[in-house]
Amino acid sequence: MKILVLSDIHGNSEALKKVFVNTINEEIEQILILGDTYSSYYSKSVDDNEINKILNQFKCDVIMLKGNCDGPLAYDESPYGLRNNYSFRLKDKICFAYHGHLDYSYLTDVDIFLSGHTHRFMIKKSDSKWYLNPGSVGRPRDYSIGSYLILSDNYVTIFDLNNQILAEEKL
Repeated sequence: MKILVLSDIHGNSEALKKVFVNTINEEIEQILILGDTYSSYYSKSVDDNEINKILNQFKCDVIMLKGNCDGPLAYDESPYGLRNNYSFRLKDKICFAYHGHLDYSYLTDVDIFLSGHTHRFMIKKSDSKWYLNPGSVGRPRDYSIGSYLILSDNYVTIFDLNNQILAEEKL
């Protein structure tokens, strides 16, 4: 299974188009967006409609989580609904996805935590747990040009918007 993990798009449809072009041949089975998808907490943008059009081009399931900047309009904008968090299995691993602005460290049965919010990409293993952050597609803070993550059964890979590998680990 291949999951495309995005976060902190913040309405930047041009950056999301680059992700689409980069991953068109990746056989993505699911898109997981870790929050802060749309442009603004209170106001609507033309880019918000464009974001949904691009996501629809992927032709796979989209799971969209609520971020700290996803205000009341995000519920109206998202055709996928908004969840606070999302748990799933990846082979024999239990995964837990959330935006990152809330603390879920008390969950002891999770093998892989996926979060956004910081706008900085990360792959980190501590004890037996993995902590993954795709960084930000639309407003990076780590001197990258934007980044995203592809999670498969055995690997996690973070790419920049030029499709260069920034980090990769075997799970």
